[in-house]
Amino acid sequence: MIKKILTVGMLLLISDVVKAQSNKLYLMIDYVNIVDNNVDEAKYYYQNNWEAFRKAAQEAGYIHSYRLLVTQGQGEFDIVLITAFANQEDLNNVESNFEKIIGSIRPGGPIFLNNKKPNDFRKNEYSIRTQTASVNLENVEREIEQILKQTELFSLSYMNADFESLANSYTADAKILPPGAGIIEGREAIKKRWILPDGVRILLHKVTPSEITVQGNWAYDLGYYEGKTRKKNGEEVAWKGKYLIVWKKETGTWKMYADAWNGV
Repeated sequence: MIKKILTVGMLLLISDVVKAQSNKLYLMIDYVNIVDNNVDEAKYYYQNNWEAFRKAAQEAGYIHSYRLLVTQGQGEFDIVLITAFANQEDLNNVESNFEKIIGSIRPGGPIFLNNKKPNDFRKNEYSIRTQTASVNLENVEREIEQILKQTELFSLSYMNADFESLANSYTADAKILPPGAGIIEGREAIKKRWILPDGVRILLHKVTPSEITVQGNWAYDLGYYEGKTRKKNGEEVAWKGKYLIVWKKETGTWKMYADAWNGV
C-alpha cells in the first residue's frame, strides 16, 4: 500500500547525516494528497512554512533531520513529509515550543499562495510514527505494509463472511472491547462475536489508519472505520467509527492482540 516511497524517502532523509549512526531515531511520517488541483498552493505552503519551521527547529536542537518529498504522479501519495527526532522527548519539545519557533520565522503567521489554507488544498491520508535504528529503515516499510495487508484481509474476511479467517487475524489470547459490552477474550469467543445472523451481509468494511507506531514485535494502530450492512429485510445501513488496535508479531505474522472500537 505504501509501496517504495517510504523506504526511498527515509533513505534520502538520513543518507547525508547518519550513515554511520546506530542509535535509534523517532520518525514521524505524514502522507498527503493534493485536492482540487491546488498543486502550486500546496508546494508553496510546505516549502515556505513546513520546511522553514523544521529548519528553525533543527537549528534549535529539537529536530535531527527532515525531508519534504513531492511525489505527485509517482505513486499513491502526492507529498510525503518526514521528520526524524533523536527521541520522543524532542518531538514533545517541538510541539510545546511551536508558537515560539513559528513566531521567530513567521511573526505574522504562516504565509499562503492565493490565500489557500491547508484545508483548501490537502487531504492527510496517513500519519505514521515509529522508532527504528537507521540501519533498519527498510524493515519499517515491511512491517507497516504487513500490518496494512492484515487489515485488508480482515475487511475481506468480514465481507465474505469467512469468520474462520477473520478469527485468525487475532492472537490466540486476544481481547476485543466492543462498544456497550464487556471484554471478550480468546480467539473462539471473538469468532462467535463476529458471526452474523442468517440473512445479514456486510457490503463494505474499510479501515483508514491515522497513526501506526511499530516498536519491536508490538505496534499500535489507531484511526477510523466505515462500512455498510444489508439487513435480512434488504435494508442497507451505513456506519462508521474510530478504533485502536494493539498488534503483536507472532512467528513472522502481525496479529491483533487487542481491538477496541466505537461509533462516531
